[in-house]
Amino acid sequence: MKPQQLDEDHIRRLAANWGRTVYEAQRDGPAWAASVLAVAQDADPDIPEVLAIIDIARYQSERHLAHDAFTAARVLRLTTPEDASVRFGLLRLAEVAAKAAWNDVNTTAPFDFNAPWKIAPYAVALTEIVAEPQYCSLVKRAVGAWPAEDDLA
Repeated sequence: MKPQQLDEDHIRRLAANWGRTVYEAQRDGPAWAASVLAVAQDADPDIPEVLAIIDIARYQSERHLAHDAFTAARVLRLTTPEDASVRFGLLRLAEVAAKAAWNDVNTTAPFDFNAPWKIAPYAVALTEIVAEPQYCSLVKRAVGAWPAEDDLA
């Protein structure tokens, strides 16, 4: 049985193993993150901060803008009530996508090296919140892998 919503401890556990494996298997992690975010944002489309991160992460030439994009998404998330869980979850995903993009081009002051490992787990968490079969299928396809049911319990 799947939980209603994955908590932060569960996200961290998923990220440390499964999320790391998924992220490190990508040829271009930030571009993959942008693809996942582009599909996931259908749950709450047209958030300018999310759309900016998609464009920034997608193109290496734009990734130098990722830190400012992260900050904008973080400020918005911190002013978003957690009970607005779809928007809150989407902004969490956008933040780690921005971190992945920044870390790709900035080695002198990167975010935590393991931050991108949360991309796939945050995408899973969004499917738990949205709980619409078509959305879940699209996000699963974008992620490219899915944790075992035991990992979700």
